[in-house]
Amino acid sequence: MLKARPFLIVFPIIFLVLLSLSSSCHAIYYSWSNLADFKGMDRYNLFLTGDLKYYRSDVEGRVAVGGNAHLKAFSIGEKAGQSKYSLVVGGRLEAGGPQDQEGGQVNHGGVYAGKGVSLNRVGLPHGDVVSGADVQISNLSVEQGSVIAKESVTLKKAFVKGDVMAGGGVDRQEATVQGEISEKSPPSLEEPVKFDELDLEDISYTILNNTEKGFVQDDYGRLFLECTDPLICYFNISATQIENAWGIDISASSQKTVVINVQEAGRDSLRIENMAFRLLGGVRSTNVLYNFYGFKNIEMHNIGLMGSILAPVATVNFFEGNMEGVLMAQNLIGGSWDEDIKGGQINSPVPVPEPSTALLAFLALFILFSVAAFQKRKNAIALNFRKGLLSSIYSPRK
Repeated sequence: MLKARPFLIVFPIIFLVLLSLSSSCHAIYYSWSNLADFKGMDRYNLFLTGDLKYYRSDVEGRVAVGGNAHLKAFSIGEKAGQSKYSLVVGGRLEAGGPQDQEGGQVNHGGVYAGKGVSLNRVGLPHGDVVSGADVQISNLSVEQGSVIAKESVTLKKAFVKGDVMAGGGVDRQEATVQGEISEKSPPSLEEPVKFDELDLEDISYTILNNTEKGFVQDDYGRLFLECTDPLICYFNISATQIENAWGIDISASSQKTVVINVQEAGRDSLRIENMAFRLLGGVRSTNVLYNFYGFKNIEMHNIGLMGSILAPVATVNFFEGNMEGVLMAQNLIGGSWDEDIKGGQINSPVPVPEPSTALLAFLALFILFSVAAFQKRKNAIALNFRKGLLSSIYSPRK
């Protein structure tokens, strides 16, 4: 009869726990988030205090919108880690449309909207649909979640795997609900983001008001910024400089944070187009922040920006381009549905494990290999013992 070996059970459990902790810590770290109290805005790929109109493009990370959101032909959260909500809207959310080409998808999390939700042909493979008002769902499946609304819920040609809870009743038209249906008002719904507690303009001014400025070299339209300070480098660029440039090169090591303050007296609008951005010396897009203090209108067209943007009072028009980082602004207009113009794509940087994550992963592998080595040595000792015992029993007597 085989004896139980507790360590064969305990050590794999420890390994799996450590590995799961390592995976949960595998998040994107933006070094500029230490410059001010961003109140968790760096957890999102797009953060707006106002409205969002976004067509024919993608935001790879999570999205938070303080006002209303209108989306068509979109994808959100494709590279976001699993979370409760991938899309948070303080106002009303209207996404998709009756035509197949108008639909979209929200990945790796649910949807929350404070003043109502209307979804048509929108994929929702993970998470709930939660609303502080009504919910209208057509031609889609809530594949792994529930629908919760303070007011009414209308389901047309829809499938909900979880429960449906609606304070104002449930109207089903060719719809299937696998879970329970409750027409009682749900308990108090907590807002995932406290938009009224945020002051982007104050944060922008705090970052702008720094006396240490680096040198900017203008090489026939290409701006070269070299970071020589030990930890944080601040650069000042005027609106005229950035509009006349065809490229920006930033040279810094991977440990440094680079802040580019864009400001010009008498200017509140800016157009950035047909521009290439390069990062040299090991610096990553997660370490670069463009601070557009005081600008009310920013248009970005056909650019490939490497870094994050803070434009607290701006309406950003972003067409036919891409950026890698966090876009923090008041409003965003991306693309045009009627004119068939694609909105700018907002990419999520590749996550880099923090030191604690790497340590956990190393410890987990160390335990695994230690267990394997211990078991191998124990088997070898047992085998040698058996060989010796058999040899003493069956060896001929002299």
